[in-house]
Amino acid sequence: MRYEHDIQLRLRGRRRYVHSTDIYPALIDHAQRAGASVVTDLKIDFSRIAKHQMRISIFKKGAAEISVEAPVAFSYRSSRDDISGYFFETRASVTETYPGDDDLIYERLQVNSEELTINDSAGEFEPIDVVAALVAKHEILERATEGRKWLIARLELAAPLPEQRPQVFQSQIERRLGSASIRSSLLIDGQKVGRVVLVQGVA
Repeated sequence: MRYEHDIQLRLRGRRRYVHSTDIYPALIDHAQRAGASVVTDLKIDFSRIAKHQMRISIFKKGAAEISVEAPVAFSYRSSRDDISGYFFETRASVTETYPGDDDLIYERLQVNSEELTINDSAGEFEPIDVVAALVAKHEILERATEGRKWLIARLELAAPLPEQRPQVFQSQIERRLGSASIRSSLLIDGQKVGRVVLVQGVA
């Protein structure tokens, strides 16, 4: 089994790179197109910024190698198999843009010690957008080095983010991994759904 497909991406807000909030839904969509009726134990590794259109490659674990040049690699369990894959950049430019809801989401942010909470009481936002906002606002809990910001290095989910709304999203710091990395739990409506590993970088 080998599945490959070009993905048409847009630039979010004023960003000049492809954002995790667009990569995540593309992965879920194409995992289903590749035959996964159920996706569990999802892990997505973000190794570098991507600035071009991308192509996704999906295959059974061990059937192919992950490209060392891939900006995003992933693995998950389908209903029958362990699956691996990656996104790789093409030469095509990303020219289309769309507005993001970042500022509106940030207005819902509450901070308590080492925990961030966003209450999407009206069900206005996509779950992955809220998760990305929680990542960005880790700056409040742990200041990044001057000139850098907290970026997603790995997203781990027991299953795809639930679509029911409204929901209360939380991120709680589990562990500081040295001075430039943090591991935090992700909770939705009080239930742990996964974790995220953050690193300091320049975007």
